[in-house]
Amino acid sequence: MAHHNLSGAFCATCPQELIDLILVKTNSGDKETLKSCALVARSFRPTSQKLIFSDLTILPPGRDNIPALQRLTDVLSTSPQLALYVRTLHLVQPGLHKPCVWMQSDILPAILPLLTNLESLNVRIHNWDYFHSNCEQAIYALITRSSLSSIEFKEARLQTNERLLSLLQSLPASLQSASFLDLFADHLSYRNDPKSELHKLRLASLHLISFAPALFQWAIRAVDPTCLRHLHTMVKENTINVVQQLLHQENPLS
Repeated sequence: MAHHNLSGAFCATCPQELIDLILVKTNSGDKETLKSCALVARSFRPTSQKLIFSDLTILPPGRDNIPALQRLTDVLSTSPQLALYVRTLHLVQPGLHKPCVWMQSDILPAILPLLTNLESLNVRIHNWDYFHSNCEQAIYALITRSSLSSIEFKEARLQTNERLLSLLQSLPASLQSASFLDLFADHLSYRNDPKSELHKLRLASLHLISFAPALFQWAIRAVDPTCLRHLHTMVKENTINVVQQLLHQENPLS
C-alpha cells in the first residue's frame, strides 16, 4: 500500500478522471488489488468499489457458507450504494448431487431485491428441487427485473414442464440476449393453453442447446423473429421437428 503522504500528494495533483482511468485499465480483473486501492485514498474508493461489485458471484468456490452469505448481506445493507454497482450476477451451484448453502437459506431473498441495476444474470443451478421456496421465488422476482438485458441458464434440470414454463414466463420484455445451455425438463410436452400466454421478446441473440422440445416451442411462440440477428442451436433427435419450425419462420437472420 502506498504511504499516505505520497497518496495524498498524488491525489492532490492528479485529476479524478485520470485516477478512475488508471483503476479501470489496470485493476478491473483483480479484486484483491482493488480492495487495497479502496483503502489508499478517498478519491480511489468510489471507482474501486464500483469495479469490485460490478460482477458478483454468489457464492465463489470455497466460500459457500452461512457466515460468508451473512457478511455479504451486512455489507450491502450497511452500504446500499454498493448493491447499485452490481451489473452482472452469477448464481452457482458448485456440485451436481448436493445443495449449496445459499440455495437453502432464507438470507438470499434479502440480497436480491437490492440489485436494482442488474443487467446480466447467469444461473448455473443443476437441481432446482434443492431450493428453499423463498429463495426460488426471489430468483423468479429477479428474472422479471426490467433492467435485465442478458440472461443465461446453464446445466439446469427442472422436474416438471410447468416449472420450466413458469421460469420462461418470468423473462422480462427488456431482454436482448438469452442463452439456455443443457437445460432439461422431465415432462417435455407443450400445451397451447390460455394460462400460458407469453409476451413477445424482441431478442437480438438466442442460444438454445437443450433436450427439451418445450424450450424450442416456447421460442417459436415468444421470440419475435423480425428482431433476431443471431441464433445458435443444435439439432438433436427429440428436438429436430421444433428446430425446423423455428428456422422456417419468416426471419431476417443473416
